[in-house]
Amino acid sequence: MVFLIIPYMPSPKGGPFFCVWEAKENLTIEDLQTFIDGPNGVNMGLSALHNIIYQLDTALTGGQVPFDNNSPYLGFTDTAQ
Repeated sequence: MVFLIIPYMPSPKGGPFFCVWEAKENLTIEDLQTFIDGPNGVNMGLSALHNIIYQLDTALTGGQVPFDNNSPYLGFTDTAQ
């Protein structure tokens, strides 16, 4: 399972804050939730954060994603032009 956090975007001091995650194809929202809340995720297995996942609907953006999705960490080797 491979996930990569792109940006961390803090909001007001009392929260919330937002992160954008990228995942390899064929991974589900449930896979990401399990990772984030698990011992290797941002919570380190604790209940310190309440993580809510929203999936980006690229049909609404004309197929565009907000960040370069050619990450070598996810096994992509092409570079954005």
